[in-house]
Amino acid sequence: MYSKFTKDFGVIIYLYIDDMLIFSTNMVGIVETKRYLISIFKIKYLYEVDTILGIKVKKHSSSYALNQSYYIEKMLNKFKHLNIKEANTPFNLSHPTSRRP
Repeated sequence: MYSKFTKDFGVIIYLYIDDMLIFSTNMVGIVETKRYLISIFKIKYLYEVDTILGIKVKKHSSSYALNQSYYIEKMLNKFKHLNIKEANTPFNLSHPTSRRP
């Protein structure tokens, strides 16, 4: 993880081998960061995220949704377990799922 903060914007870059995400407080930060990276490194054009580390990313109007079904299906196919049967997972409903102050 790399970060840069100026008076105009903040940028955070998450890099894992050949997967990269760029977050910024505004588009100026993203554009400047992409321009800098392309001038220094030989990289492919940086598009808006679709999949990162096996996680599908879907943009909504004001938020993002993350979904790992793509990766799970890929692993099930790899190990030939796509035709497994569903099973209920026991869950104690009396156990609190979150702490309240």
